[in-house]
Amino acid sequence: MKKCPKCGKENIDEARFCTWCRAELPVILEKKKNNPGRIIAIVILIAAICACLVGVFMLFKDKNSGNDQGEAIAQKEENKQVDKDISAEKKSSDVYVAPFMNNEGKWGYINTDGDVVIECKYDSAFEFDRDGYAVVGMQTDSDASEYYTIYGLINTKGEEIIPLDYSYINSSIGSTCDNYGYRTITRLPYPFDYEEQYSGVMDKNGNIMMSPEYSNISNIGDSGYYVACEAETGMYGIIDENYEWICESEYSGIYKVWNGSTDNLVKVNEEYLLIAVYDFQEGHGAEIINEYGGTIVPMEYYDINAQCGMNRLIVENSEGYYGAIDLNGNLEIACQYDELGDFSYDEETYAMKDGAVFAVDIYGNERFLTNADDCWQIDSNLYEVGINENWSVIDSNGEYLFSETYDNHEVNEKYIAGSNEENKNGILMLKSGEVVSTEYQKYMLSYKVPDIVKIYDGANYGMLGSNGELIVSCSYDSCEISEDGVYITADRQRDEYGNYTECTLFDSNGNEIRTFDTGIYNVGTFQKILNAA
Repeated sequence: MKKCPKCGKENIDEARFCTWCRAELPVILEKKKNNPGRIIAIVILIAAICACLVGVFMLFKDKNSGNDQGEAIAQKEENKQVDKDISAEKKSSDVYVAPFMNNEGKWGYINTDGDVVIECKYDSAFEFDRDGYAVVGMQTDSDASEYYTIYGLINTKGEEIIPLDYSYINSSIGSTCDNYGYRTITRLPYPFDYEEQYSGVMDKNGNIMMSPEYSNISNIGDSGYYVACEAETGMYGIIDENYEWICESEYSGIYKVWNGSTDNLVKVNEEYLLIAVYDFQEGHGAEIINEYGGTIVPMEYYDINAQCGMNRLIVENSEGYYGAIDLNGNLEIACQYDELGDFSYDEETYAMKDGAVFAVDIYGNERFLTNADDCWQIDSNLYEVGINENWSVIDSNGEYLFSETYDNHEVNEKYIAGSNEENKNGILMLKSGEVVSTEYQKYMLSYKVPDIVKIYDGANYGMLGSNGELIVSCSYDSCEISEDGVYITADRQRDEYGNYTECTLFDSNGNEIRTFDTGIYNVGTFQKILNAA
């Protein structure tokens, strides 16, 4: 750990600034002195050993040259088997862990064998993320005599690399960090004055950008600059890593422009794009600026959507109509629609005007699809449309996919699913149009594991396999699959406190691996962890 020279508190070794007082921390460099005499002696010894080995090799060269070809082939086959064994061992060495609660109400982590790998000492625990970290929490008693949980970060060895001192740390599996390695964290000053709460970001090395002078700080990709909200005024600007203003806090909001299909921030001429918004008594307006605060597109529109698709940004004019501009501010689709999709899926999206739904491409060419009250794009060529609060799905030709209407629809790369809460029925259909199942009330699709479908019969959960067959019976209170589709965790039998007391592990084909021992409660989703040594 690295001790701060200013406040004396400890920080992780990789930190550049103190988590507590934000003072710059010293860089620790370790140097070893070389002993010239010792090095010379080692060199002479190595040379002598090499000379001896050469002599021995020449002596036995002729004798060993008579080894037959069969022995060489046998050795080759043996090497192949060794390589195969190493590959199998590597595959079996993947480590999966899940959070669980013991019979004393404390949380830790177990592996798929049911062995405790991180001791139960926390009041809450979340799944490990793709970077090999997990958020854990402990309850603390505030001055208001209420229990409040503070959070920290542990690695796969159970070491607390970020102290439990934060009111929130992002723990979403698969998206804990953005594509640039930053996660959101929040601190709530003791005794937990919610009006004084402030947020920042932390990178993969544990370096934190956070200060009570700014109610919110968020990174602009990997630029080294940050969008910041000044706590005193509530206005937004841009700061550098030294908390100095690069762009003064004069906006009511600044939003990063995201690519809808990759979740990367959008760049033009190697500079990140931002939407800067004014919202004052004089009126509302939005403009596009770069990471330094320079204007790219002046404030010509009432609002600009920060979601970018196919190099298009949706704009709203002062009359409330929507159109689209390119990243240089050129108007590509005139502001004439009541609604306009954001081209997140493809070069074609939906538009609505006077109760009609159109398909519109990135150049503004339109074609009529159907009449509806509402519309929402759910896939590259599928749209959810609402008529009198009844919802259906149409394709890019305006053809309806279902004969019935459903309250909710889901889509992944393989299936389309619909559910109706009032009628308590659902449908699972292949994208080709073939109905797979209508037996269950809900079909919940996975985007990471599209073949496996979670089902709900109105009381319990189960799983369907890749061909629509039942692989985990619909008899569990909870049923989840790991992010890579290797394990399914199913929990049931709640006690008086709502804890799951029977937890079972299945493989992706529904074969039961084990039911965990008594006293292992609330087993979460197993995730493969990195740095598992």
